[in-house]
Amino acid sequence: MRAYLDSSKYFVLTVNGYLAGGLQLVTSNSDEGFPCLKVWSELDLQGRNDIADVALLALRPKFRGQRKLFWLLCVETLRYCIFGYL
Repeated sequence: MRAYLDSSKYFVLTVNGYLAGGLQLVTSNSDEGFPCLKVWSELDLQGRNDIADVALLALRPKFRGQRKLFWLLCVETLRYCIFGYL
């Protein structure tokens, strides 16, 4: 979660005030690069400002298997990408 601090946006999911999960979205607004380039270094992403990389998506064990919670994180991230970032 501490990697790519300058270019990350964080989404937190709470259930009744309890931290249930989170998502780290790395945006292309810095020179830090993308986590996916550590695996796929051949991708030509230099200079792109219209992409993002989901670096981490996690739910606490007690909340896993509840599709609704997983998708809530994904939907909010998509909303951010469409209306708030790109």
